[in-house]
Amino acid sequence: MKRLILLISALFLVSGCMKKKVAPERPKEFPFPEPPKERLLDFDLPDLEGEYTRIGSLLGKVTVVNFWATWTTPCTTEVNYLKRLYKKYHPKGLEIIGVGIDYSYRLRDFVRSHKVPYPVLVGNEEIIRLYAPEGIPYTLILDKDGKIVYKDTGFGPEMVKEFKACIDRLLSE
Repeated sequence: MKRLILLISALFLVSGCMKKKVAPERPKEFPFPEPPKERLLDFDLPDLEGEYTRIGSLLGKVTVVNFWATWTTPCTTEVNYLKRLYKKYHPKGLEIIGVGIDYSYRLRDFVRSHKVPYPVLVGNEEIIRLYAPEGIPYTLILDKDGKIVYKDTGFGPEMVKEFKACIDRLLSE
């Protein structure tokens, strides 16, 4: 019996040593402090080409920040809506930033195939924990001072009117 246990233990040990170690494509966590309740933190995330973008660089603009993933239908439905919103409101000063929660190659493929016109950053579990703890899609609308004036989880037809009214009001200020 002892030999059997030793043999099984040795097999587990050897199989664990033979596993190929693959470096993750994106970091799992960033050292972010807890977010304030009414402002979005000024954090950096990589875009799809690996260049870091500072969210705080958008101060002075009405900004939609959408946390999403390629593998959920509500997220991809909202991305399609945000594409139309961007086309209509970007010339009037609206910025949209997508924060994709997936591997960068999957996000890149999705953005290309769906022709997403706005910047998409590569998020991670820590960003979701801090900003979208209720789940995704999770959308924030920030005023020109960076204050969160709208937030919602999920996506549905009832949100379209709320989005539009909020954005129209903020862009007219």
